[in-house]
Order: sequence, then structure tokens, then C-alpha cells
Amino acid sequence: MCCETHAREAQALRSGLGWQKLVSIVESDGYAALKAAVAAAARTGGLVLIDPPFETDNEFDRILAALENRL
Repeated sequence: MCCETHAREAQALRSGLGWQKLVSIVESDGYAALKAAVAAAARTGGLVLIDPPFETDNEFDRILAALENRL
């Protein structure tokens, strides 16, 4: 699952990866989708990669909070 909040970038992901059967492109906040992604990975095996946008000053705090609250 690839999450992207920006419509243009989400469409670019769909264009590049959308043909893959095991890849889903979701236009949403990845932090919000983290719990579901981790649950799915635990059931089927998988990998969660967080590529933070660093668009805000508190990005490291968001990463830490997401990992502490979701895993």
C-alpha cells in the first residue's frame, strides 16, 4: 500500500505502480493508514516503509507518535 496525500503525486504513483496486482495506491495520510497497514502486514507478511514528507517542523515527533501508538 502506498499512501499519498497530494493528488498529483498519488496519480504519479498510480501511473508507475498501479499495474502491480499486489500494490494499492491510496490517496490519504500515511500516518492515519499505518494501523491498517501494519495489521495487514502482520497477517500476510509484508513491509511498512515510512517516507516522511518533512513538510512540517514536527515530522520526527509524528513518526515517533505513530510508531508508539500503532505498533
